[in-house]
Amino acid sequence: MATTKHQWVTFQKGRVKVKACASCGDLHLPSNTDKPCENLGILDSQIVKAGYKLYSEPQAMAS
Repeated sequence: MATTKHQWVTFQKGRVKVKACASCGDLHLPSNTDKPCENLGILDSQIVKAGYKLYSEPQAMAS
């Protein structure tokens, strides 16, 4: 399996927002910023099991 870099995105649960990898679900910490992603599957990750969902910034309406 080829190793890739983490794809950091924001997850949200209620008012709490955290950065985690979109591929494996690892939390973004200083110790794992540059480590390779294991691509274990986001649906089996602890962040999804804890109820966090992918967060998207609301975009302004164009006139």
